[in-house]
Amino acid sequence: MEFLDVNCPSILNGITATRFRTHGLGSSEFLRSTHNLVVDDGVSGDAETICRILSKHPPNSNIEECLAKHAREVSPELVNEVLRRLTNAGTLALSFFNWAESQNGFRYSTESFHSLIEALGKIKQFKLIWELVEKMKSHHLLTRETFGLIMRRYARARKIKEAVLTLEKMENFGLKPELSDFNRLLDTLGKAKNIMQAQEILADLKSYSILIEGWGNEGNFGGMKKVFNEMTDEGFRPDVVTYGIFITAYCKSSGCKPSPHMYCVLINGLGSEKRLDEALEYFEQSKAQGFVPDIPTLNAIVGSYCWSSRFVDAYKMVEEMKRLKVGPNARTYEIILHHLIRENQTEEAYRVFQGMCGGDVEPESMRTRRW
Repeated sequence: MEFLDVNCPSILNGITATRFRTHGLGSSEFLRSTHNLVVDDGVSGDAETICRILSKHPPNSNIEECLAKHAREVSPELVNEVLRRLTNAGTLALSFFNWAESQNGFRYSTESFHSLIEALGKIKQFKLIWELVEKMKSHHLLTRETFGLIMRRYARARKIKEAVLTLEKMENFGLKPELSDFNRLLDTLGKAKNIMQAQEILADLKSYSILIEGWGNEGNFGGMKKVFNEMTDEGFRPDVVTYGIFITAYCKSSGCKPSPHMYCVLINGLGSEKRLDEALEYFEQSKAQGFVPDIPTLNAIVGSYCWSSRFVDAYKMVEEMKRLKVGPNARTYEIILHHLIRENQTEEAYRVFQGMCGGDVEPESMRTRRW
């Protein structure tokens, strides 16, 4: 690939395109800031030429036509190198990235996205960062390091709440937070001199459970007990999930498989806390262990859907129970009716009740329960 070192005419009007600013960096200062890594001479030379063209281009003007006149092909290595050199010019880095996307030879990579996130984070463009995260997800390029990088940028911007929420958002993108992610957050907040906030986030994150589970996965029962004691000392009451983590860890260490009843208890507990994804994950684990779903477990799934107001999915599970010839029973309908009434969906509750009357479950068999 070749770039010519020329001055390009400014195009200030008539074109809708990406615009940039160098944020006050002088031309020589800007170029000095781009020399940060030793790379292949050819790539390094092309990257330096691109940065020189960009540094000479007036602020608030279009760069796409200027670069397009002189670029033949953009390799992934070149994109990564230019973005690394533009780490202190976030908006300019984004402009270059947007242009590069349409060039021959361009390929998305985790490295290039991370360089761009780092650059945008320095100028606190977090909305743009999350747009990049969505794009990374669509290209299957997200990693745990992606979220660690975002947490660090939030922490340095003194946006502690947002840093914590970034950890919680991981599950929305298909990555369940692990002990290492939690430790990375604490370390990041500590280095950013936010250690008091780092201590306070324990109450905000269900972090004790994350820590206990992390120690359990490593077979460190001493660590599990220490965190458990800290949790109770702080006034947090262990729930069914906490105890389930202990049971799972002890079963794993002794080679004993968890029982269907244990999975049922975990699903019930998680569902009632509206932690549906985790409840469904345990359901899948139980099937992977070879357990055939029984009525109590399937009812627990129905209840989990209802707690999250996903009644259509609850109805689908009832149909699945019929297909499997495992229920439904009176308890199944009690669960659905209770939650419909709880949400003031009385007409829908009556429709479900009428359906019971025409089915195999006798309404008379239902009993009043404490919810």
